[in-house]
Amino acid sequence: MGDLKVDHPTREELGSTDKLQYSIRNNELREPLLVHPGTLQIVSGFRRYAALRQLRRLSVPVLFPADAAEACQLVRTHLGAKNDPHQQPMSVRDRFVLSQRLRDFPRPEHAGPWRHEDYAGPAVGLSAAILKGLRSAARGCSGQEASGPSAENAHRVLLLMFEALEKPTAGRSAGQAVRRLYGYLKSGDCPASLADACEAPLPKLPMPAQGERGAGQAPISPVRRRTQNEIRRGVDTISGACAGLASVCVADLPADDVPYLAREIRKNRQILWDVLKSLQGNSRD
Repeated sequence: MGDLKVDHPTREELGSTDKLQYSIRNNELREPLLVHPGTLQIVSGFRRYAALRQLRRLSVPVLFPADAAEACQLVRTHLGAKNDPHQQPMSVRDRFVLSQRLRDFPRPEHAGPWRHEDYAGPAVGLSAAILKGLRSAARGCSGQEASGPSAENAHRVLLLMFEALEKPTAGRSAGQAVRRLYGYLKSGDCPASLADACEAPLPKLPMPAQGERGAGQAPISPVRRRTQNEIRRGVDTISGACAGLASVCVADLPADDVPYLAREIRKNRQILWDVLKSLQGNSRD
């Protein structure tokens, strides 16, 4: 027990562990704790750890997943278990924090295309899209830029995302609310309440003032600015796709990965075509 570390935040509300202590005392621990093999930090099992400490146990069974895929599978199995009467429901915040802990594990070797959200999302019971939105908001209010209006706005967006997922309302799905709130990360200040954030129109991006481009240059019109932003995003998409394909030897691509790659190319083909038309229109201007 003394070897384990609890550096990550524990559950917001652990609740009483009396029944869990009684179960451990009579039937031992049903499931081992999930622990990172390198840091010995607990990834999953904080209530079990708290109950064991109350029982003054000196040792505890643990599992050391080899990689992120195995860790996600173990978490998914544990959270999906229906035969554990002492398992407490996890809040959306707890599920998101757990998904972030799973990022500490290394990627599996020879896994082909890998996206953390595709594995961690089903493991913690959140879709990959929602998990990506939560992570973007959390990244905006942490790290080196964890101060100032932008960080405060990101923190407000994150709290409202949690609220939307915990308390969905009639006429608006949780996914729709999260997508709506995601727009406030770059579009402007997020309203204080969820109702206002989902009903109010998104603020327009600020436009440069007249003459900001310098002497002798015409001011950038709203239409022109929007086109430039589209082109920049398109360039990022094209360069990212080229870099990804360049890093993969298509000739030696495993047969299991061919359908995935083909599906991704088809999905993004229309986006790249629209960007190409924008580039051609810009060159004519």
